Formats: sequence, structure tokens, C-alpha cells
Amino acid sequence: MRHILLLLLLIFLCIFRIEAQRNIENQAKLLLEKNKFKEAISFYDQLIQKEAQAEWYFQRAICNFEINNLADAKKDLFTAQNMKLDEPKIWLYSARIAHAEENFKRAADYYKTYLKYISNNHKDRDMIRDMIKRCGSGLTLKYAAQYAFVENLGEKVNSRFDDFGAIESPNTLGKFYFNSNRAGSTGGMRDANGIKDDIYGSYYVDMYSIESNGGNWSEVQTLSQLLNGPQHDVIMDFSSDGSYMLYFKTRDLSRGTILLDSFYIESESQLLADSYFSPMVGELGDVYSYIFNDTTMVYASKREGGFGGYDLYITQKRNDQWIEPINLGPEVNSPYDEICPSLSHDGTILYFSSNNLNSIGGFDVFSSKFDYSSKSWRSAENLGLPVNSSENDLYFRLSADGRTALFSSDRKSSYGGLDLYLAYLKEQETSQLTFSPVLPFLFFNQAEVNELESDLLVIENNETNSQVEFVR
Repeated sequence: MRHILLLLLLIFLCIFRIEAQRNIENQAKLLLEKNKFKEAISFYDQLIQKEAQAEWYFQRAICNFEINNLADAKKDLFTAQNMKLDEPKIWLYSARIAHAEENFKRAADYYKTYLKYISNNHKDRDMIRDMIKRCGSGLTLKYAAQYAFVENLGEKVNSRFDDFGAIESPNTLGKFYFNSNRAGSTGGMRDANGIKDDIYGSYYVDMYSIESNGGNWSEVQTLSQLLNGPQHDVIMDFSSDGSYMLYFKTRDLSRGTILLDSFYIESESQLLADSYFSPMVGELGDVYSYIFNDTTMVYASKREGGFGGYDLYITQKRNDQWIEPINLGPEVNSPYDEICPSLSHDGTILYFSSNNLNSIGGFDVFSSKFDYSSKSWRSAENLGLPVNSSENDLYFRLSADGRTALFSSDRKSSYGGLDLYLAYLKEQETSQLTFSPVLPFLFFNQAEVNELESDLLVIENNETNSQVEFVR
């Protein structure tokens, strides 16, 4: 009887151990599926400590890659491969790590190896072919002259979440506004349907501000709860004089309501922001706006008639009426996505992000110049390394003096997700010192363009001791 009881106890303990391990494995996989990579790693650590399985090493490698621990990700991939794990995605993540390290030749070889292991109708094939071509772009641009030096704004500003879309205040020198889905947001943690979920959810986006004083950044300040609410609240732009702000209220960051806040409250009825009426319709998926001189707006849209994906459009208010949006054409737009536009002050240089095949990887920052002789945009040029990276580089905006630019990137050197970066331009962008109330590419006829070219007044800028052009 004693032996039988002991046997039953051992069986019970064995079942309990197996069940406990299964629960840990299920929790690890669920966290991985919900993109809670940092939390998942602790569960994979427990599993591997008790029993080394190749699959767990591979899944932990994915988690480490996603939270930017490339060295640990490489170790786990190497271990899983040595344990003969039959998983083609080992080559995909090996490629992504090499790509992140700007080893474009090795990355391309790994991408090609991954192609050999997947079927001809596999959903990844087209994406992998595109990534191989982007590695080719990386090889070309790796040794090109640098447009700027870049610097992360640091952990005082950036978080391990997404920090993006920085906009310089038009009224306060050294003050900037940006968006973040960091811990403590007003909306809290929610699932894809907007339901509160403090375990597997993600923080919703709020609007924040920071100030720079002699190169030192202030503590991050959240904007008023009159602006930040339970949905995603994303700052889009300010009017030229700073009298109003446009922001985007949305549940999924792709469709929502564009609101206008004037910062002016006389009565309780003015506590709610007004809807902003223009050809840009947030409810239809128009996003990423840039306001030029209050009467002109550039934005991204997937509306029919474009070149594919998001295209950039421009619209202007004339006699209190918005003109029909104009597609900026094939020199700017492509079959891929063009987003996050901004214009130089003279309206002749357009900056935007695109994931076309001339990118290094993901979204890169491009620029296109307006050519007065041909009256059209020149072919867009990649700004190259280190402004761009193997990941996504977005929301590029020049400073008022044309010496620096702020942008966002989720490159693997970031603190996590998108970080705010400062680019120090090697040459001052003098197009920022030229102010034009009109845009040459929106004129209806040649006579108006000729008048614009001949109607420039040059004055001396006492602050910079450089010539600044104004257009009547």
C-alpha cells in the first residue's frame, strides 16, 4: 500500500509539473502573440531553465529582437539552429538582425536563403524580394556623403514605447510637442477594440510637450485632459501663428476625427474642440497632414485614383473655398506608401517618408525639389544614412533656421519603439530662410509662375546676417 501511495504521489507530481510547464508555455506564447515581448521573455527564461528546447530559444530570440537586444537574439538563434530546429524563419530573423546592423550584403544572403525554404505561394515572398532590393539601396547609400549627423534625444524624453511626430511650437522658442503611447496615458491600456485590458492591451496615444534650454531637455509634460482623452489623441500641426492646433482623435490610428482647438475658452460650451472641415477627411482614412501658411494643406490618402497605397495630396483654400485635392504626381508618389509630408518655408522642397524600393528598409525620409524650369517636382532622393535606417524613419521636420531637423525612428538603437531624434544638417537648408505665402506648383498658368519668379524681394536678416527672400 505504501508503494502504491508513493507511486500515485510521484504520478501526481509529474502531472502537476507538466501542467505547470504547459501553463508557462501557453502564457509565454500568448504574450508573444500580443506583442508583449519584454513580459514574454521572463516566461521563456523559466522554460529554458527547466528544459532547453530549440523552439523556446527561437521564440525568445524573436522577443529579444523586438525589444532591440540584438546580441541576445543572435545567441538564441544560433542555439536553436545548432539544436536542428526545422524553422525557416531562423533565416528571416538572421536577415533582419544583419539588416539592422547595416550589413546589407549578409542580410540579402539570409533573405535569399529564407526564400529557398518557403513555398512559391508563401505570403512573405513579395515582401522578402522587396527587402533584398532595399538591401541593394543600402549598399549604394552606405558610402554616400552624409546629409546630417543624428542624435537620440535621450531617455529623459524617449520611452520604451512609441514617441513620434515632434512639432516645433510656433510661439515659444525651444518648445516642442509630440505624441506617445507611454505608460500613464489618459486612455490607459486597451485592446484592438478599445476595451480596457491591463494585461495584454497597449497604451493609447496622448499628446505631450518638452522644452530645450541650452541643449538640456525639460521633463515631459502631458497636455490638458480637455485634449487627451480615452481614445488615441495625436497632434497633427499648428497654424502659422499658433492660434489653433489640429489633432486627430481615433481608435485605430488609421481613421478618426480631425479636431481644431483654439486654446481659447470663454464658456463651458467651448471646452470641446471643433471639427475641422477640409477636403482632408479623417473618417475616410486621410492622415499625416502638414499645414502651410494656414490656407494650404499637404496630407496622405488612399483615395481612388492614386498610384497605390498612401499618396500625397495638396489642397488650398481660395476665396474661402478649398480646391479639389491635387495628387503630387509620380516623381513623389509610388505604388508603395508616401506619408508624413512637410515643406520648406519657401515651398520648393518637399520632405516625406516612403517605403518604396529606394528605401534602405521600412520607411525612409526622402526629399523632392520643385524645378522652376520644368514646372514639376524632381525625382525624390533618399536622404541616406544616418537619417535613415533599416527600420522606419518618419515625421521629418526642419527647424525654423534650417540647421537641424526632428524626426522619429524605431531603429534598433532606440530605447524601444519609435524614438525622437535630432538631425544636425551638415549644410544649412537656406530654403527655410525664404518665406512664401504662395506655392509655385499650385499656380494655374505660366504667367503666374513667371510673375512669382520675378517678384522676389530680398532683405537683410539682422539675426542671421544672411539674405532672406519674401514673396509679395
